[in-house]
Amino acid sequence: MIEFVFTLDYEIYGNGKGSLKDLVYEPASQLIDLFLKYDARSVFFVEVAELEMMERSKLYPEINLIKEQVKKIYELGFELGLHLHPQWYAGEFKEGKWFLEESEYDLCLLPEGRIKELISRAVNYLKYLIGDSLFTPLAYRAGNWLMTSTKKLGPVLAEAGLKIDSSVFKGGYQHLYHLDFRQAPAGLFYWGFSDEVTKPDPGGQLLEIPIYTKMIPTWKFLSKKRLALEAGGASSASLKTKFTNRYRDFLRFKVPLKFDFCRLSFEELKSMTEELIAIDACSPSDYKPIVLIGHTKDRPDYETVELFLAYLEKKGIRTTTFRQVIQIIALREMK
Repeated sequence: MIEFVFTLDYEIYGNGKGSLKDLVYEPASQLIDLFLKYDARSVFFVEVAELEMMERSKLYPEINLIKEQVKKIYELGFELGLHLHPQWYAGEFKEGKWFLEESEYDLCLLPEGRIKELISRAVNYLKYLIGDSLFTPLAYRAGNWLMTSTKKLGPVLAEAGLKIDSSVFKGGYQHLYHLDFRQAPAGLFYWGFSDEVTKPDPGGQLLEIPIYTKMIPTWKFLSKKRLALEAGGASSASLKTKFTNRYRDFLRFKVPLKFDFCRLSFEELKSMTEELIAIDACSPSDYKPIVLIGHTKDRPDYETVELFLAYLEKKGIRTTTFRQVIQIIALREMK
């Protein structure tokens, strides 16, 4: 049994460049309309640190549109997840641009006290955005997928009431940040974990539901469209540094292709779905939540997204949220 979980990282470019209206509000508005048209719901991973700092700066009048939209997303029955790039919290806006605190780039590596402080701050800001002091997000996604070690972060997330992480993408590797998901269990679609997110632990407090990937030849991954999207508002100098730092990540025969509904063509999305249908046919009684990813800042091709939603409807593949997924998993474990 397969079900699709559409997840959307609700954010601008990582360097602080870009318009909240163009890169967040408008893409999200159109995607909301599409999901509602097909009676589907998705998970919006709201990047709370950048939004809080932008609101505090008083330089972004469009922040009010964002606040209204996040509340609307919640009221319409979509799920809100916690997404966090911690380098924003100690960032400063000066000389016309943001200077972020790169020493806090990886939340997992910070002192436990600082991790607790930032997670608490992030959850409280999300509560403030929707006007619900009792709200607790169920799912977390790390900034730049950096769940490098969860020995300190995992217990903090659990203590804050979160139950799911969806940062892992199988086959993922970033040498610069010591991210290595190549050892994630190949045959599992979810697993409990404790100290290391890629090592299953049935007694773990958190559940990993990874972003679905397939391994493809490196040359197929390096298309013009993907390279342009990877650039994401970077200057020529920072872009050169970015690709210099990442070239080692591609020095292998195959790399992971994320199930990205904002970047892939309809034919690519359809092909990955047909492969999943074939996999499911071999073990139809096993529950397989399939996580797709997208980013508002990628400004998706809405025609492609609609074609894909219509295709899933025709195939009878249900779209769902993590709140429904975790209920199904709990019921199955009781049997």
